[in-house]
Amino acid sequence: MLGEAGAPDTGEPLDYTRHPWFRTPERTGQPHVTGPYVDFVCTDQYVMTATTPVVSRGQMVGVVGADTLVETLERLLLPTLRSAGATVVNDDGRAVASADPHIATGSLVRLGDHDEVVACSRLPLSVVRSRHPGD
Repeated sequence: MLGEAGAPDTGEPLDYTRHPWFRTPERTGQPHVTGPYVDFVCTDQYVMTATTPVVSRGQMVGVVGADTLVETLERLLLPTLRSAGATVVNDDGRAVASADPHIATGSLVRLGDHDEVVACSRLPLSVVRSRHPGD
């Protein structure tokens, strides 16, 4: 059963500070992107969470962030990914969006299998591409 704000109704407050979307900005002081992961609490769909630390008087007091459905990211990214024959992966090697119909969101992508791996500046994401004959 779900209680307020879609959180599981256990009677205990949820400790959001243990999640990577909170911990990483707390540790680094930098914006962070977490995912893709299945949001079992709200949507039951793959999402990405972008967060940035909120600082007051030199001290982090929390994070501000937003969830984006991977479906939305795919709609935005796939035209460009298709023209490049590319896949976006997170730092754990999980596919976020791919031009390759054999690479599903959330599946592991072996970076060593690709000729090009380009890191996205300050984000835990990379774009990978394999050169095929005729490229």
